[in-house]
Amino acid sequence: MVKRGVWAAIAAAGLIIPLIGASQEFGEYLGLDTCADCHADVAESYGATPHANSLEVLEAAGSASDPECLACHTTGLEDSKYVDGAVTCEACHGPGSGHVVAGEIEAIKSEIGEADCLKCHTAEWSPDFDYETYRAKGVHGGG
Repeated sequence: MVKRGVWAAIAAAGLIIPLIGASQEFGEYLGLDTCADCHADVAESYGATPHANSLEVLEAAGSASDPECLACHTTGLEDSKYVDGAVTCEACHGPGSGHVVAGEIEAIKSEIGEADCLKCHTAEWSPDFDYETYRAKGVHGGG
């Protein structure tokens, strides 16, 4: 696993390409464990999805220090304060602090659509990606 200090160095060097994640409008990233505190069933099924192992894919390919790859294979890279080493809840739904504090669904991006997925699943990097097929499988692993 890449150490948190590496993320800070990448951010400080200005190498981050902000490709993914909802904007900071929802606050700060809290991490998968925080989401799992209230959404344990979703977090458990998520563990069986390819998103849960996205950083390991980069490590196996020798690309775990490439900021262009990390932008889609991690969560919160554009916010050097926090990074999850996988594509976790907040990669799609946005930083969760506002949701946790307010306890309201309006404080997080709840509706995720094809455009959100296509931020990372581009024709170049994910040529076999078909939104309807993958959506039917269940993005949280429960499909």
